[in-house]
Amino acid sequence: MLNKPHVTLITLVLCLICAFTSSKLLAKSNSQTITQQKISESFYIVDFYGSKVGISIGDDGVLVVDTLLAKHKEALLATIRQLTDKPIKYVINTHADYDHTGGNALLAENGATIVMQNNALFSNAYGELYFDKKLELDFNNERIQAVSIPSHSFSDSLIFFDKSNLVFMGDILGNKSHPTFYAGGVEGMNNAFEKAMSLGDENTLFVSSHGYTVNRAKLVFHRDAVNAYLKKLKELYSNGITAAEELIKNPEIQRIVQLFNGENRVNNVNEKRLLRFIKRTIASELIPQVTVNSNLQKLEGHFKDSTGELFEVAYKENRLFLQIAGVTMRELVQVGRDDFHLFGEIPAELKVQIIEKQGSYKLYLIQGSDITEYSRI
Repeated sequence: MLNKPHVTLITLVLCLICAFTSSKLLAKSNSQTITQQKISESFYIVDFYGSKVGISIGDDGVLVVDTLLAKHKEALLATIRQLTDKPIKYVINTHADYDHTGGNALLAENGATIVMQNNALFSNAYGELYFDKKLELDFNNERIQAVSIPSHSFSDSLIFFDKSNLVFMGDILGNKSHPTFYAGGVEGMNNAFEKAMSLGDENTLFVSSHGYTVNRAKLVFHRDAVNAYLKKLKELYSNGITAAEELIKNPEIQRIVQLFNGENRVNNVNEKRLLRFIKRTIASELIPQVTVNSNLQKLEGHFKDSTGELFEVAYKENRLFLQIAGVTMRELVQVGRDDFHLFGEIPAELKVQIIEKQGSYKLYLIQGSDITEYSRI
């Protein structure tokens, strides 16, 4: 018997996204100002209330990296026009989160082509030109590379400007408060850092969207701190300390968390946010993944509930994904014969079961006592 009220997948996913992005926004600077940093004759980093945008200006026109929250889109356009009257030709997004794409449509109305990684199609971000693994563009005497590498999200891209010697890392680099590796895990973060460093040289700067712009040595310092945190967390977890409420009290965990922002910087992350980060680290790194069903491909297909809500379970590269066009893309991790959870999400908030019944498949979304049934069509 299904419990009411009816739980919709879109509602649940949006609640998880809002819970995450709201806490992410809290980690930004409290600054109410817009500040500019001129990197070269043709490139600016502009900080809008704690969120960074890249602006390339030259003979070919204007190219913008990320477009902020929708409420700041007019300020972004006004800032561009204060810098130049050249035509806006491109926007390249580091990923599809709403606080990075809110001005996409406005800049498109002003002439820009909006460029995003393919998986941005599983978001509500406005886009026009999509790429898969890599995009290269010669613009304003720069060789620009956008390289897809999942870490924070499946639409993540590293964006490298060779002449300005910058890598925009979006939310892959979370060096203010804590990292957010909820699509690729710590392994995905490590891979992204290695790729970012391989694009540049010893003098390359690495730009965090909501944190600090750092050199190579400081990027490595942050990476090592995150890996030390995970190592300690695994050690405590294997010794029977599995509750986040206990892990957060460990002095070594507290010491390492202070290093996330870099040496000689105080990390003022609040306890509620840190507790959720530890819970999501457990969900992405420490919950045992099983391979009870070696033929996961047979589970893929489109599923629909009694209201007509439709989504897809897709099989890609030996992994299962839950996808809703225009909403989200999340990895399904098998933790039991019929049991799955969304990678990087806290299992207590949302569980998934896919069960074969008389030759057909049913999918159940479970949130507390609320259960919704979906049938494969």
